[in-house]
Amino acid sequence: MAGLLKPQRGSICLGSTDLTALSEAECRAFRLRQVGLVFQDFALLDYLTVGENILLPQRFTGLDCRHAAQDLAGHLEIGHLWQKPAAQISQGERQRVAIARALAHEPRFLFADEPTASLDAARRDRVIDLLFESAARTSACLVVVTHDAALLPRFPQYARVEDFAR
Repeated sequence: MAGLLKPQRGSICLGSTDLTALSEAECRAFRLRQVGLVFQDFALLDYLTVGENILLPQRFTGLDCRHAAQDLAGHLEIGHLWQKPAAQISQGERQRVAIARALAHEPRFLFADEPTASLDAARRDRVIDLLFESAARTSACLVVVTHDAALLPRFPQYARVEDFAR
């Protein structure tokens, strides 16, 4: 959906942009500015600090999102880890860093793969609230993949994979 892979046929459209019609460089530039991704494995760079990981998209786009990133880090209870290498933080902290990185540049499209899998119930609820609040504030499209059935009532629309596998 984010255009990381090109389909063999058909197209992928995000808003009015057909990602399959873009060159690889154009698609990458679109993703950097318009898409927030929370990968299931977090995709952090262990040799960078927490702050550097959160600000990684800024490094490539030139967008100034330092203030938003620091606010997100505080809200996600990882602000005190800003200078700590990512290799030295817990799985739950890594997940929250990935979420802050995905939201800091206020993307129009937000894709989150298991964004709460490593979190306790209170932090899970805080993260889901934050995802919904961010999407509403920026009029972003939010797509979440989760195994946590307790989250389903929070979503206005959802599809279950097993309903399509028949």
